[in-house]
Amino acid sequence: MPSLLAPEEEETELCKSIKAHILEYLNIKYSEQKTSDLLDIASLLDPRFRASYIAKERLEGLKCTAIQEAEALLRDQGGTSHELPGPAAEPQLDEPPAKKRKTLSSFFKKSTPSCTTTVTTREAVENEFSSYLTAACIDSEANPLQWWKDHEVAFPALSCLAKKYLCVPATSSPSERVFSCSGNIVTCHRASLNPDTVERLVFLARNLE
Repeated sequence: MPSLLAPEEEETELCKSIKAHILEYLNIKYSEQKTSDLLDIASLLDPRFRASYIAKERLEGLKCTAIQEAEALLRDQGGTSHELPGPAAEPQLDEPPAKKRKTLSSFFKKSTPSCTTTVTTREAVENEFSSYLTAACIDSEANPLQWWKDHEVAFPALSCLAKKYLCVPATSSPSERVFSCSGNIVTCHRASLNPDTVERLVFLARNLE
């Protein structure tokens, strides 16, 4: 943003002044650390941008915060660990197989252990985050919420965290439009409408446009 609002030589003094005032306003508006952290994590969880617009010195701290929150969400949902199955165990035979003549190479053969690897929630989330950051960014016109829905199976923890941050409306305009629509429906001549009826009329008015 500072680069877009940087004054250029061919610009008029009025244009330079407008840019300076806009930049000053934005710096004041987003000077609070909590707001800055919220916007950075939302950007990090947006598959269109990921870490493209986040300062390198802030990236590690944001990653730790996102991993901790995703781990807490999984814990609240009852997840504690993830078991990764190892190689399948050989079936047990009722009768011992016939002994085969061993060759010299059989003494160098290593047995493959049959086990189940238990991965902690923290490790699972960290693996998810690493895979997510290395994936290619999607088109800037794509819907990030649709992307997370399509990849929910691959990123179960991060998809929950993405819904938490990306569902926040960027502005209050949508809710204000609903209020305006409600005012057009509930007037002084229709002041006795049932609340359920008003809700249905508003829903139809907003979705049948």
